[in-house]
Amino acid sequence: MIISMCDDRAKDLIAEQETEPREKSEIHKKVLEFIGKRYEVHLTDGRYIRGTLIATDKDANMVFNRADERWTPSADQGTRYLGQAMISKKYVARMIPLSEPEPARNPEEVKETEI
Repeated sequence: MIISMCDDRAKDLIAEQETEPREKSEIHKKVLEFIGKRYEVHLTDGRYIRGTLIATDKDANMVFNRADERWTPSADQGTRYLGQAMISKKYVARMIPLSEPEPARNPEEVKETEI
């Protein structure tokens, strides 16, 4: 007697699936405008997180890349580098867009100065 472990009605997981591009909603388009930009987030406990917004979810929780943390608004005092930081929306008091950092210059374009 042979027992089959497969159901003829089951779909093959490796089979090609139909993937037609869907139209993005207006909300999705609006959120995409914020992705990739730098922000300073003021948290309810008094901390300041600066970083590049790289992701968000349906509950408006945010993930920042190249993030750093401070307890004062000025960058002169202690800054702690975090790398990636996930912030729940319930801890956000304020979110301020920052200007884009100046792009790194090509070393070949920099003229050497004589000392």
